[in-house]
Amino acid sequence: MAGGRGPAYTWIMLIAALVIGLLTAYYFGLKPGGYAAAAAAALFGVAALFPGLAVPIYTLVSLALIGLLFIGPRVQRPGHRADLLRWVRRAVRQLRRLF
Repeated sequence: MAGGRGPAYTWIMLIAALVIGLLTAYYFGLKPGGYAAAAAAALFGVAALFPGLAVPIYTLVSLALIGLLFIGPRVQRPGHRADLLRWVRRAVRQLRRLF
């Protein structure tokens, strides 16, 4: 990784992108959540390759996440939340079967 960052940095950024995607999916549906996770992962990849852009990228992602936290609860789309919860429950059931 650029800038002396190790594998832990990569995992942390991947987890952050997944959290952003899951939060977006909770409020707006699975497809926008997937797009948000992919966009966040791409931005974090750019930040890893070009350390000079890291602070503006992290600021942009943080502001988008704060905006999502303020706007998300005001949008009423219960069908999408139910779909996400159903998907998570199904995934948990499958994981329990494996272990």
